[in-house]
Amino acid sequence: MNKLNPDELLKIFDASDMGIFKWSNDDQWSIEYASEEVETLFGFTQKEFIEGHIAYAELVHPSDIDEVVSEVSNAVEKKLDSFVHK
Repeated sequence: MNKLNPDELLKIFDASDMGIFKWSNDDQWSIEYASEEVETLFGFTQKEFIEGHIAYAELVHPSDIDEVVSEVSNAVEKKLDSFVHK
């Protein structure tokens, strides 16, 4: 049985209707990967997110930003490999 490498596994999400982001575990919320569906959902391309032209934080509703910042900060502090935020 062949195992998929992490990059191949992420590409599976390109066939779905889900918007998926893979962030670097840093305080800048650098995006390493964005699924193709982010363009449909947010109107910005994968490339724009990955190259840092669009900051994920700019997409978060102002009433939710404190919670998201807390979730990301917690993940960075605990060096989590992944997390899901609301």
